[in-house]
Amino acid sequence: METLPRISGGMDLPRFKPGVQHPPVTIALPATLVFPLIGHQGRALQACVVAGEHVHAGQLLAPGMAASAKGVVRAIEDHATAHPSGMTAPSVILDVDHTRESAVDASSATLDLAGIVGHGGAGFSLSRKLSTVADRCRCLIINAAECEPGIACDESLLCHDAGAVLEGIKALITYLQPEQCVLAIESDKTHAITSFEDALKEGKATGEIRVLALHPTYPSGAERLLVNQVLKWQGLERLPSHQRPGDRGIACINVATAHAVAQILNTGAATQRLVTVNAHEACTARVTLGTPVQHVLDVLGALPVGAQRVRVGGPLSGFELADLAAPVLTTCNALTVATPVPEEPVLPCIRCGDCVPVCPMGLYPQQLFALAQAQDSKGLQRKGIDRCITCGCCDIACPSFINLTTHFRSAQSRLREHAETERAATHAEALHERHRERVARDEQRTIPGTEAPTRTAVSSALSRARARRKRSG
Repeated sequence: METLPRISGGMDLPRFKPGVQHPPVTIALPATLVFPLIGHQGRALQACVVAGEHVHAGQLLAPGMAASAKGVVRAIEDHATAHPSGMTAPSVILDVDHTRESAVDASSATLDLAGIVGHGGAGFSLSRKLSTVADRCRCLIINAAECEPGIACDESLLCHDAGAVLEGIKALITYLQPEQCVLAIESDKTHAITSFEDALKEGKATGEIRVLALHPTYPSGAERLLVNQVLKWQGLERLPSHQRPGDRGIACINVATAHAVAQILNTGAATQRLVTVNAHEACTARVTLGTPVQHVLDVLGALPVGAQRVRVGGPLSGFELADLAAPVLTTCNALTVATPVPEEPVLPCIRCGDCVPVCPMGLYPQQLFALAQAQDSKGLQRKGIDRCITCGCCDIACPSFINLTTHFRSAQSRLREHAETERAATHAEALHERHRERVARDEQRTIPGTEAPTRTAVSSALSRARARRKRSG
C-alpha cells in the first residue's frame, strides 16, 4: 500500500467517527416514501409517473430517480426537502406496499445505472459521469476518503460489507475497462483498510485494485483534490481549472456509489444507503431512500427534545434541518441530534490572511468575501469563485467568526442563476433569429419565369381557395 503526500492547505481536524465499531442497524420501511423532483444543482425533474400508478422497486419516477420500494403513487405535491434553505419542492409521494415481494433473480440482473445518483456530496448522475469516460477510461478512482469529522458511513461500509463494495467496483471495472483502478482512503482507517484488503484476497482481486493511503487531512476527499493527488502519484500534470476529470479519462466514484452498483446486481435496484446517526447513542443506520428523517430518528429513539436540533451532514459541510418530514436521499450521509452551540458574534474582517493558507484550492477567501458583499460578479469569477468547494476551512480559521462559506455558496448560486438566464436568453434570441430568416426566405421566393417576389405560402394558399370558391359559385 502506497501513501500519498499531504494536500496543500486544508486542516488536520480531530478524528471523530461515531458508530463505526458496530454493524449497521436496519431501519424498517415506513408507510410512506418521499422523492423530491430535484436533480443535480437544484435542476427540476419531470415525473415519469402519475397519481394512482403502481410502481415497483427500481422503476424510474423521474430521470435519474428510482423508486426504492414497490407501492402506489398517492400524489405529486409540494413536500419538505433536506435543503439549507428549508424549501419545499414538488415530490412523488409513494404509499409503500408492505406485502412480500418476489425475489429478483440475481443471475439475470443487469447493470442498469439509469436510477443511480452519486452517493457523495454532489448527487451527480452515475450514468452521465461514466458516459463521459466510456471506451477511454484511463483511471477509475474509488473515493473512500471520508475526512470530515462526524461522518463514518463509508468507513462502516468497508468495515462491515467490504465484499459488496468490491463486487460493485469489479462491475464498474468490467463496464469501463479502465487502464488502472485505485481505492483512495485515509491512512488512519486501519480496520477499513484491513477489511478491504481481506476482501481483495478472497475475491482474488489483489493487484487488480491498488489501495492508496491519504494523509488524514480535511478535505482530502473533495473530488478535484483527490484526482490531482492521484495524477501527481502517476507523474502527470494536475487538472487545470477549466477541465473536468472526465476530460482526462478519469472517473472518480464514491465508495457508497460502488456499493449501490452491487445492490443493483444482487437485488435489481439500489434502494438503501448507510447513514451515520449521531445522537445519545451513535450508530450507522441502513435506510431506504425516501424515508422521512423523523421515521429514522423515531425508530432509533433519537428524536430531538427541548432545544435540540437535527443537522444533516457534517459539522462543516452540513446544515440544520428545517422539517423532519424531509426524506433521506443519496446525498444524506449523516444525521446529528444535538443542542446547537451559540454562535460567536461576527466581527469585521481585519484582512489578517489566516484564511489563505488553509484554502485547499489556493484561493484568497478574504478577497472573495469583499467581492461577494459587493455582489461583483465579474470580480468573483476573475478570482475563481467557481473553484471554491465550500469546505468551510476558512470559517474555522477566521478570527472574526465570519461565516465565509455561506457568502460563497450564495454567490455561486447567484452566478448559476445568472448563467442559466443568459443561456435561456441566448436560446430565445437564436430561435427568434431563425424565425426571421425563415420569413425572409419565404418572402424572397419567386414564381418560376418571373422576377417579382411572391406572397408567403399561406397567402398563396388562401388566394387559391378564394378562386376555387368563385368558380364553384
